[in-house]
Amino acid sequence: MSLVDTSTKMNDRKPVALWQLVMLPLISLAATLLAFTAAEKTVHQAAEQHFEYRQSQIVDAISRRMRTYESVLRGTLSFFKVDGQVSRDEWNTYVTSLQIVDSFPGIQALGYAQVVPPSKKDAFERAVRQEGFRDFHIKPQTPRDFYTAIKFISPMDERNLRAFGYDMWSEKTRRDAMSRATDTGKTMLSGRVMLVQENGEDVQHGILMYLPFYGAGLKTPTTIEARRAKLQGFVYSAFRMKDLMRGILESDLNDMHVRISAIDQDGKANLLFETDNEPKTRHFLAHAPLTNSQQINMYGQTWSLNFEGFSGFYPDLPRHNPSVVVLFCGLIITALLALLSHATQTTDRRASKLADKMTRDLDARANELANVVSELNLEIERREAVEASQKQLEERLRKQATTDYLTGLSNRAVFNDALKVQEKLSATQDISCGVLLLDLDRFKHVNDTMGHFTGDRVLCVVAERLRAIIHPPHILVRQGGDEFAILLRGAVTPAAAMRISESCISALLEPIDIDGKTVKCQTSIGVALHRDGVCDTSKLLSRADMALYQSKAAGRGCYKIFDNELEESLNERNQLEAALQGAVLRNELELYYQPKIKSHTGEIAGYEALLRWKHPTLGMVPPDRFIPLAEETTLINEIGDLVIDRACAQIAKWKQQGQAKPVAVNLSPSQFSQRDLVKRIKVAMTRHKVEASLLEIEITENVLITDFEEAVEQLRKLHMLGLRISIDDFGTGFSSLAYLHRLDVDVLKIDRSFVSSLDTSQSRSIVESILGLARNLRLEVVAEGVETVEQARFLRAHGCELMQGYLFSPALPIHDLEEWIIEHEKQPPGFAELKGI
Repeated sequence: MSLVDTSTKMNDRKPVALWQLVMLPLISLAATLLAFTAAEKTVHQAAEQHFEYRQSQIVDAISRRMRTYESVLRGTLSFFKVDGQVSRDEWNTYVTSLQIVDSFPGIQALGYAQVVPPSKKDAFERAVRQEGFRDFHIKPQTPRDFYTAIKFISPMDERNLRAFGYDMWSEKTRRDAMSRATDTGKTMLSGRVMLVQENGEDVQHGILMYLPFYGAGLKTPTTIEARRAKLQGFVYSAFRMKDLMRGILESDLNDMHVRISAIDQDGKANLLFETDNEPKTRHFLAHAPLTNSQQINMYGQTWSLNFEGFSGFYPDLPRHNPSVVVLFCGLIITALLALLSHATQTTDRRASKLADKMTRDLDARANELANVVSELNLEIERREAVEASQKQLEERLRKQATTDYLTGLSNRAVFNDALKVQEKLSATQDISCGVLLLDLDRFKHVNDTMGHFTGDRVLCVVAERLRAIIHPPHILVRQGGDEFAILLRGAVTPAAAMRISESCISALLEPIDIDGKTVKCQTSIGVALHRDGVCDTSKLLSRADMALYQSKAAGRGCYKIFDNELEESLNERNQLEAALQGAVLRNELELYYQPKIKSHTGEIAGYEALLRWKHPTLGMVPPDRFIPLAEETTLINEIGDLVIDRACAQIAKWKQQGQAKPVAVNLSPSQFSQRDLVKRIKVAMTRHKVEASLLEIEITENVLITDFEEAVEQLRKLHMLGLRISIDDFGTGFSSLAYLHRLDVDVLKIDRSFVSSLDTSQSRSIVESILGLARNLRLEVVAEGVETVEQARFLRAHGCELMQGYLFSPALPIHDLEEWIIEHEKQPPGFAELKGI
């Protein structure tokens, strides 16, 4: 080859080399930019889709959670619909079973607000105070047409206590939601409110969810007028919005800013909640925030949700961003093409590496897409799991509303529903039915001596033994506490009822072993069977209750069937109760006074005031007949005030005559538990200008059993007033002896049962022990029921300072007492025989 040919060929190759060095890189760079633009658009679309998906997650989570809370509210309403009346113990048992804090995060309070007319406001407040809330009152206290006061609220913590008694109808936003709930009979959400519970630094906006309660039964009144007329209250839930949203939005919201507002009737948006996260732009290619808004219509309230997504929706590192990968890959390819013309010998190797790298990048992108699909599948599975959990929760709520949580038996709601069904069937079919009420004898003693945990285990054993006896079509339920009930259905005859009653009593006669402790737990049963082919449930229950009362009175551990004799006794009791209600107004109640005698001098030390009832037709009604009846009603408090007032009046009269002596007044357990007892006594003393040292309060040991610590506090207040405190019937109880040193008492009264049996060594030992105990504690002792000289001699010889009884004088009306006093001052009856001993 010549030099010219070579030169020509070299000249011919130069344009090709220039094209390789310039044109190919330019084309590659242009293609890279186009690919980058397309990839960046794809990344942006993926970010928008992810942003929309995150919105749907949040909206769905909020809607799903609020439906859950609405289910809780409906379950609570079903609890109230059972019989229309719920006690505080039943309420506490129900909410404890719900486990609000653990199962339903976000609920600040679950409660019930009762409609209270102004005419019943004072009675409503008194009733709640008697449950242990001494300072309870409806607030705010301004007069209104009616009140919807919070009666139950749980959990009963320090924050929720501030809302206890609050009248929610007094505030417009709450009132609007409650009015809508009343008229529709449906669940309604309120607009933004400031909860009464809010106090301190962490103040949050709140909302409330209401569901109206129209009384017992399953049907809602059909018209607005009927719903308004029958409204009795609302079950409701209160939510603090930040706490609520924290419970719902569990995931990290660093890539999303959420703002939730409630839209009121005027279209105004009231801010409910706003995340406090700050955006952190980590993507080196800046993107504008992603924004969107949605509205949710829930339970009569519209919420506006505004979303703002930050660059976190975009890949946070360049190597995770497909557009950046494309850009870098394209630049690398361009550089490789520029080098290609200089290193043709390595073209294949470099191209192969580049192809491998691109393949790996494409595989990585495919894996990312596969992960997104996997996450979507997981989300679908999670939603299905949540729906299944929701169904389980609804089923659990239904079960809680019909099952006794301790024994697993059906509860009172099932029993009442079955009674109603039975009553309806009896109207069209010839059927028979009956009711057995079972009450465990002295079960309270088991709880007091062995603890409530042991008591609960005993109840479970009792339930199992009864379950083995009672089979369908009969129904066995636990009414509450230590009470069980059986509804007899099918061929119900007196013989069948007797057979079942005897089986129940026999089954419970066998002692129960609890961790090596033997517990005897017999039962008393009251039986009532239908009459005249009609199952009147209200009569059946009252008759069975009356029969149960008779079985208790007959010695316990037996059964009684309601018959004509029991019906006559029930009618007599009802007549006596009606007569007792008018006894105060007709001035039929009178105080008798029994003197207390000093054992060494025969002087009158004081008197005990004893209540007597002289009925115009029944004559003298014994106290053991009308006092228990008064204690079962609210009459005992009114009668107790009358006794204290009349005793103070008599003390004042004796004081004017220069014959003032201390007078002892008996308090029943019901009176003693009154929160304002000290105030009531102080008012009577002030009215008659009586010194506290002239009034003595007598209580029995029974008042110490229910709540010993509360009794100690009540005694302390009475003692601080200056009153003398006496424990009546001492020695017959079982709770006060070990704690006597903690009680503010001045006098012990030896029960008449020990005095009357002083001829036995056991009674003499007990009396000597009581007298020795009183000497050590420096307490005064009064012996009751002294009837013989021998009894008086024994008591005086062993240091008993005061005595009262028929040996000296029975209880006398005031005019007879004054004559007795005159005669006694001449020669103390019975005392002359004691002289010289």
